[in-house]
Amino acid sequence: MNADLMLRNLAATQHGVVSLPQARGAGLTRAAIRHRTAKGLWRPVGSLFVVSGSPESFEQRLMAAVLDAGADAVASHEAAAVLWELPGFSPGSLDVTRPRTTARMRPALGEVHESRRLPESHRTVVRGIPVSTVARTLFDLAGAPGMPEARVERAVDNALARSPALLRRLHIMLRELAVRGRPGIALMRELLDERPANYIAPASGLEARAIRLLADAGIATDRQVDVGDRDWVGRVDLRVTGTNVVIEIDSALHHTAHSDRLRDADRDASPAAAGLVVVRATDDDVFHRPWVLEQRVRRALSGLRSGRVSDHFAPQFAGGGVAG
Repeated sequence: MNADLMLRNLAATQHGVVSLPQARGAGLTRAAIRHRTAKGLWRPVGSLFVVSGSPESFEQRLMAAVLDAGADAVASHEAAAVLWELPGFSPGSLDVTRPRTTARMRPALGEVHESRRLPESHRTVVRGIPVSTVARTLFDLAGAPGMPEARVERAVDNALARSPALLRRLHIMLRELAVRGRPGIALMRELLDERPANYIAPASGLEARAIRLLADAGIATDRQVDVGDRDWVGRVDLRVTGTNVVIEIDSALHHTAHSDRLRDADRDASPAAAGLVVVRATDDDVFHRPWVLEQRVRRALSGLRSGRVSDHFAPQFAGGGVAG
């Protein structure tokens, strides 16, 4: 196979990018490389080359930054979060991490981080780009300067909602990385202390916000709970810890039509028959009228204590709005 065909095939797996060492490894001399750039076949980008005609993209820029940082580098931090499609992160900075060594040139592309510990178990490949694993990405985000703690917590729960088995890996990685002075370890330790082996992540950002609102009001909840004794009734979004009050958090987009309300009423009938009190709230309540959810839950709890409780406390829909 001639050098040009070999490098075109390689570039096709690297979003159109090849490095100088790769070009030299294929047998091209510096003169041959200059000839290809002069003819417009390759476009120089730092110490790299983009094959002409390759579509420009975030992945191409990130691939270039990874190759520019060295053969042992990986995409990391927010760039890795984008590759892993974690909600709340969008293409932007070209974050790259490589092992810390001495006497190494500073790359021209990307935001380069250096780590004393970057083992193979912390690396993988996504869309052809070397990248930190999801677990390592979360630890790196926790240690990123200026990264809000709430944003890291949401990223952790979003990742766990997608892959519950990740929780065990996070606990293992905490032990691997828990060295004195490492940025983000204190935050990750706190988050993982709150997320033991049996932890169930919120199914959505809407659910997570509802949990936080109720916690701030002193109301503890358990999430994604199977209800019913001998006969399984179903799984509810939240249950007020130690009580028979269960909470369903609905998107108004999918729960405002008459048919939606009938379906919700049917769904609530079984828990009510099992002695549970169903409280419903919408995304409008949670995000724009947070006091509504607390009020409904407290009324339900008060009703249980007094023995006066209706089948369920549901929001009333009228004219596209939600009544308090």
